[in-house]
Amino acid sequence: NGEFGRVQTTVMYDFLMNKFPKGVMNNPEVYLDETNRRLSYNFRSIFGRLGSALAEEGRFKEGIEVLDFCSEQIPEESFGFNYFVFPIIEGYYKCGEMTKGRALVDAFANSLDEELLYYQQFKGDKRKAIQQDMSIASQYYTMLMQMVQQYEIKAANQNQLDANDFFQRYQNAVGALGQI
Repeated sequence: NGEFGRVQTTVMYDFLMNKFPKGVMNNPEVYLDETNRRLSYNFRSIFGRLGSALAEEGRFKEGIEVLDFCSEQIPEESFGFNYFVFPIIEGYYKCGEMTKGRALVDAFANSLDEELLYYQQFKGDKRKAIQQDMSIASQYYTMLMQMVQQYEIKAANQNQLDANDFFQRYQNAVGALGQI
C-alpha cells in the first residue's frame, strides 16, 4: 500500500498519545498556515497507520483510542476531507468500529456530493478546466465505495452490492458526471 517499514506500535503509541502536543490544531483561535495544515495531513496518515497496526496485533481498544484522539486533535471541521482521511477510516474498520468508520465515510461522501454537484454546472471549456478536480473527487468516491465494499459487505456478491445504500449513492453521484 505504499508504506515502507513497520510500525513499532508501543513506541509510536506512547509518542502520539502521551507526547503529541494537544490543543493546538483543534483550537479555532489558532491560525495554521498552509505549511502547518499540510503537516497535519501527514499526522492523519501516521495516526491511521498506528490504528491499523494496533488492530493487526489485536489491540483494538488502543487502536480506537488512537483514531479517536486523532479525530479530536485534527478535526474534519477544521481540516476538511482529503486523501489523508482514508487511513483513519480504514483504521476504524480494521479495529471493528464500523459505526465510526461509516460515519466518516458518510461525512466525506457528503462533502464529495456537494463538490460533484458544483462541478455539474460547468460546460465546454470551463468543464475541461476542472476535469482534474472532477477526476480526483470521483476517485475519492470510488475509494470510499471500495472501503464500504471491503469492510461492510461480507459476501462480495452483486446482489448485496446492488442493495447497498452507499453503492446506490456512489452510482448517483459519480454517474452524473459520466465517470462510471
